[in-house]
Amino acid sequence: MPDVFNNFCTNISSSSREKQSDCLNFIDKTFAMLKRIKKVNTPGFSFKIFDKFDAEKIINNSLTCSPGVTGIPRRLLKKLMKNISKVLNQIFNNCIITGIIPDEWKTAVVTPLYKNKESKSDLNNYREISVLM
Repeated sequence: MPDVFNNFCTNISSSSREKQSDCLNFIDKTFAMLKRIKKVNTPGFSFKIFDKFDAEKIINNSLTCSPGVTGIPRRLLKKLMKNISKVLNQIFNNCIITGIIPDEWKTAVVTPLYKNKESKSDLNNYREISVLM
């Protein structure tokens, strides 16, 4: 059964005849137009460099209990945070500066959750819950 859910969830896609460059051009033109007519008043999205307390704040404020793909329990991370926060900040900042995110961080533990409607044998009656890290 896990293989059936995995195949279903990883092969959901929408078809598009547009090239990625066409989509990016559309987005750029639309945002430029919205800025001109003052419908968007933001400097744009950007990541900020982590300061020495950011990793610690994020881990300590995390609501999830699941260890995710790393297998490291969140409780253990919280207990070790004072010792590892400096290294984590350096790793996160390196990702921001280089624009490269490790492939392992792009993996999730996906759990199908039944929506409590209609047939349990219809995979469309499930939604996927993804836990990162």
